[in-house]
Amino acid sequence: MQQLSNEMPGPVINQPPAQQTQPSQPAGGSIVPPLPVIQPKKSRFLANLVIIFVILIVLGALGIGAALAARIWDPVWNPFRPSPEKVMALMFEKMQAIKSSHSEVKIKLDMGVPNSLSSSPLEAVFTINADSDFNDLKNFKTEQETGISLTGQNPFSGSEETDLVKIKTKLIGQDEYFSISEFNAPTLAMFLALVGINPQDITGTWVKIPLSEFGLGLVDINAQLEQAEQTMGQINKIISESGIISIKKQLSDQTIGGQKMYHYLAVLDNEKTAELIANLSTEIQSQQNANLPLELQEQITPEQIKSSALQVLNKLGEISAELLIGKNDNLFYGLKVERDIDLNKIDSKTQGIVNLSIGMNCSKYNQPVIIEAPATFKNIDEVFPQLKNTLSDLKMESYMTSLANAIDLIKIKEGNLLNLSCQHNDIKVFCEGIKNLEGLDLVIRHSTNYYCAYTKLLELKNGQANYFCIDVLGNKNETTINPGLKGYCSGKTYVCPH
Repeated sequence: MQQLSNEMPGPVINQPPAQQTQPSQPAGGSIVPPLPVIQPKKSRFLANLVIIFVILIVLGALGIGAALAARIWDPVWNPFRPSPEKVMALMFEKMQAIKSSHSEVKIKLDMGVPNSLSSSPLEAVFTINADSDFNDLKNFKTEQETGISLTGQNPFSGSEETDLVKIKTKLIGQDEYFSISEFNAPTLAMFLALVGINPQDITGTWVKIPLSEFGLGLVDINAQLEQAEQTMGQINKIISESGIISIKKQLSDQTIGGQKMYHYLAVLDNEKTAELIANLSTEIQSQQNANLPLELQEQITPEQIKSSALQVLNKLGEISAELLIGKNDNLFYGLKVERDIDLNKIDSKTQGIVNLSIGMNCSKYNQPVIIEAPATFKNIDEVFPQLKNTLSDLKMESYMTSLANAIDLIKIKEGNLLNLSCQHNDIKVFCEGIKNLEGLDLVIRHSTNYYCAYTKLLELKNGQANYFCIDVLGNKNETTINPGLKGYCSGKTYVCPH
């Protein structure tokens, strides 16, 4: 049968009656063309549905694009997502402005058998929980609890034992306080008892260490902090610009404490890391050599340092870590390292595989930190009277080291040492501090360009008098030889005995 179409057909041709039903014809046998076929409504509905579906797809694509661009939805393949390199650069820049924070660190070392240290497995866990506030360098504050846990075979009983020690510390300005918050270490207690220390005497008790009395007053600490801040700034700049850290893989984002995080697997470039170590070491060496005669200056070249560092790094293999960086503020929030270290690759005489695990979390950036001195405490010489002379000698050695640095500055400023004496304003405070500890005047001998100085210490060494001596050659050492003897710091010569 011929198909009907929407076009007007030609005359109808007679078909066999059994096969076709003829439309009724008007009288006279006139031929009337059939009515045109009308499309069903269902076809129009499907067409409209397709159009709506296409529009939804287009709108959906636009919505997804907008969400990606606005980073409302931010999968790792988002083309509008900032590059890891840009995120890292911003992190290094913004971290330099941080003045207060909270940090938690856990380091675990797990050594199986066989190993060179023990016939049984060893496990060491170090934990640090710390708050710091460096908004005011004249009154900076830190508070932390450090935990040390050692699990292994007791060398005396042969049984497995876990020793645990937790120590709290506070540093407020120029005063430090410490307290043992937990002590469960029988083996360590036995060794401490040999030097007259009972840990239980200070468990739960705060002990004060006045740093200013050890030659570590606020001026010295502030100078160290400023130097450390400058050094860290330089390191951050070098790391961010040199590509020492590269992103090996972008991992799935994480949400911690309501904060969305970029999650990266980062690796160190051994060659560039070795170069950074060489540059920093050379800078430190240069500062140390500044005030030393040429014959005493260290002359290790950057190439030698880099070669040694690269050798160690290559033995360790690829060093990688997972990093967490805030998506909203670009600050550092976490680090995770997990790897096995074959000690034999580092030192052929050492055997064993060490599993190293490092975890670090940071938070509470630039939030108020409340750190206060303990309401009650004891001075360190009250708690450890047997260490009184030792502590005094430590203070004296600190004064002598500071004195040497001050004399170097006098020589630079004045061009000679003709006016060097304990009455000189730049060293008077150190001379007085030493006299207050020892009760004797400091001995200083000098010429136009050379000097030496020494004082007697309170503690004997092997039953002999012990001295601490400094000189223009950079020597700062203890000696049982009287420095005032001929050939040493006698006034005709200006060197310390060794």
